[in-house]
Amino acid sequence: MKKAFLVKTIARLVASTLVVGTIVVSAAHAASVYKISKNNDVVYIGGTIHILTEADFPLAAPYEEAYSKADELIFETDIAALKDPAVVQAKMLPIMMQPPGQKLSQQLDNETGKAFTQFLIDRNLPIVQFDALSATGAMLTLTVMEYQAKGFVSEGVDAFYHNKGTEDGKSIAWLESVDTQFALLDSFDNGDPNALIAYTMEEISQTSEIIDALYTAWKTGDLEGLEAAGITQLKSDFPELYKKMMVDRNNAWMPQIEAMFGDDNTEYVLVGAAHLAGDDGLLHLLEEKGYKVEKL
Repeated sequence: MKKAFLVKTIARLVASTLVVGTIVVSAAHAASVYKISKNNDVVYIGGTIHILTEADFPLAAPYEEAYSKADELIFETDIAALKDPAVVQAKMLPIMMQPPGQKLSQQLDNETGKAFTQFLIDRNLPIVQFDALSATGAMLTLTVMEYQAKGFVSEGVDAFYHNKGTEDGKSIAWLESVDTQFALLDSFDNGDPNALIAYTMEEISQTSEIIDALYTAWKTGDLEGLEAAGITQLKSDFPELYKKMMVDRNNAWMPQIEAMFGDDNTEYVLVGAAHLAGDDGLLHLLEEKGYKVEKL
């Protein structure tokens, strides 16, 4: 992968399902929430961010409007399973951690290993703990730490509505299994820990721009901004990754969303905001099939 774009690409990918940022936007009535209708049937679709600041609550009114009208909440994946320690241990830990008896430093060449040790020392980060992580685990940990340092520590849109929907007795479903999401995460390493660690060190401090742009676009419901910040360069430079992350998943979700029309329920679909934007985004795909798309 091109050195200047790998970690920014990963930031975009995590942004599609974990968007964070530092900008406070005064847009109380703007949001990435849409009413999809055909004949007399309606489905609501909301673009989500999976980690927020305390200042982001309460969420913009359109999120609550769609929630109040919905009988069923549809998430990207099974959020309850993601909160289950047994699932995390079985699915996430093998991706994040080294196998017993192995260390990250053993998988890095001399130059990368020395540089990464100094990188951790400069940031007062524990070398031993990072040595127990996989390259993917180290990259994700460093990225999330950057975000947390900027105050992004609160639950995101999907977790918030999953909790609220559970308390309110709304039906809950999801579009893909947790195994699908974990497999996607596991593909970040691509079998080259030296490259991933080297690129992470080089780019980790430069992700703020793109994250801020994505956050602002989500906050204001700016589809063009979401496309420019989260999709355009990914699509151009890494078409296979773009296809795997965005196109294939959107296409897999479309039949499920279409099947929601014509039943007795009103559904509220909550997916990563980047899935809504662009020619391959859910909103454009729905419009192409004759559905009416209105921003709340």
